[in-house]
Amino acid sequence: MKKLLTALMAFGTPAAAQVTLTDCGDWRANAAYIAEPWFENTVTFGDGITRIAVLDTVEPAASSRNLLILSPPYAETGERQCRLLTGFSGLSLEGMDAGYDPSIGIYLTLTAQVYLEYEDEFASAQVDLRINQATGDIEHYVTPYFQ
Repeated sequence: MKKLLTALMAFGTPAAAQVTLTDCGDWRANAAYIAEPWFENTVTFGDGITRIAVLDTVEPAASSRNLLILSPPYAETGERQCRLLTGFSGLSLEGMDAGYDPSIGIYLTLTAQVYLEYEDEFASAQVDLRINQATGDIEHYVTPYFQ
């Protein structure tokens, strides 16, 4: 029970603490960090206008995996918005569940691993992501699993 309460305090809904969504002005958003092999760590949606890619910055080890999100809206110069979901110790597109609902946009469910600071341990987690291509809104929720 203590682990569950700690996780709820650390992650809440939407996700908080070490998992954050930021603009791509960060060094971690560099294409050199796309995890290998690229074909397993990047995917497009909406006829190619939205792309996500798993990035691996190697350090810091407890949060070296990040998710790059390129999606509408477009800037005046034609580029898509670029957002970065950071703070995972493991992240994979393998087994990803994805779909589209006109009322919320693209929805994805990914498997990740997060470091639970208060417990000083790692936990598997489910990452739910909603990308609204019409408004540019991106929502994320992280739920750690417990055994």
